[in-house]
Amino acid sequence: MAVAYSDRCLAHLQLQDYHQAIADCTEAINFAPDNFEAYLNRGVAYYRQGDYSAAIVDHNRAVTLKPSDFRAYYNRGLAHAGDGKDSEAILDFNLALTQIPRISSLLLADIYNDRGLAHFVLQDIQAAMLDFNLAIRLNANDYRAYFNRGCASGRNGDDFGAVRDFSQVIRLNPSNAQAYVNRGVAQYRLGYHLGAMSGDKLLRIYADLQKASEYYGQQGKKVAYEKTLDLLKNLRQQISSVTEVALF
Repeated sequence: MAVAYSDRCLAHLQLQDYHQAIADCTEAINFAPDNFEAYLNRGVAYYRQGDYSAAIVDHNRAVTLKPSDFRAYYNRGLAHAGDGKDSEAILDFNLALTQIPRISSLLLADIYNDRGLAHFVLQDIQAAMLDFNLAIRLNANDYRAYFNRGCASGRNGDDFGAVRDFSQVIRLNPSNAQAYVNRGVAQYRLGYHLGAMSGDKLLRIYADLQKASEYYGQQGKKVAYEKTLDLLKNLRQQISSVTEVALF
């Protein structure tokens, strides 16, 4: 019965029915208190529900039962990060990296990407950049690592790098509205600092914000949609001003 409940828990987890997944994993644990997979999967279900404390408790138990399995450390790191404990998250990601098979390059990329995010939150931009670079080297098709590196580049004052990375995000995930916004902002900063905010540059920025507003609208993200419209309105005024000066 423990195996049946544990397997059904995993199926509910895949279907994103987290309440039922937790119920089934709990039954599996009642039948077999040392069921590693049940603790691991119940911890994931708690994490996805936003109950990070419960997720950490389950992954602590998973680590105790199977200290050589990188998944328990990685999942606990995600829960720590979700709970705002980024230093603890980094420690867990480090432990996961010591246990993961080296052949699992995509999984390694995920760990480096998430550890980079923790460093970024802690404002250790240099360490974050190193992790995002490693994530991209291991998985050049994961838009998340480019997005995160673009944010880190922008925070570091490297707007050229930010534009490059957000362009990669858009290539890999064309409906990523935030990437259009971030690329537009980076382009705006570049033009401002270089003293060369021409009408053409403003139009390119306007096109990015216009795309972002379309995708936000389609995705039902009302607040982001309205904020992007405000940016578009302000930018339209600047474009009008530049055009009038050029005509004069």
